[in-house]
Amino acid sequence: MNDGSALRERASGALLASFGAAVVGAICGLPEGAAPILHHALVLPVIVIGVAAVMLPSLYIGGAALEFAPPAAAFEAAVREAMRHAGRVLLGFAAPLAVLVATSSLWATVWILSNLVLGLAALLAVRSIWYALFDKQDRRPMWIYLVWLAVGMSIGEHLFMATLN
Repeated sequence: MNDGSALRERASGALLASFGAAVVGAICGLPEGAAPILHHALVLPVIVIGVAAVMLPSLYIGGAALEFAPPAAAFEAAVREAMRHAGRVLLGFAAPLAVLVATSSLWATVWILSNLVLGLAALLAVRSIWYALFDKQDRRPMWIYLVWLAVGMSIGEHLFMATLN
């Protein structure tokens, strides 16, 4: 594998997640006009990648400190695949979300449906990480994983809600 294809492979998960988040972000801005469409399309990928960039090292470092971290290459592959899963979910729900947001006159519709889509994408991504890295071990890492998950989801939800307001 040459350097260009290796780089594309490594970046593919983050790019797919960013693109899916941009599409969902643009849909969230539909009821408000052109400027909010662009704003949400730019901010939501930053939130998705930013939360991942802040939270994933803490999971690996916490696992290493408690002696159950997987090898770094396996961790990177699991994260890349989880980001792909998140991007696929976001893109898969983009069309139904767009129809429901465009045909509704309630702001609550945007709020509820976008939270559901983003939450589902995040949960499937972290589920993918768990099964790729920790499922074969005993249940010892589960408590730190659940705490990590609660903190990460809280940060992501808070940032997302701040952009909607």
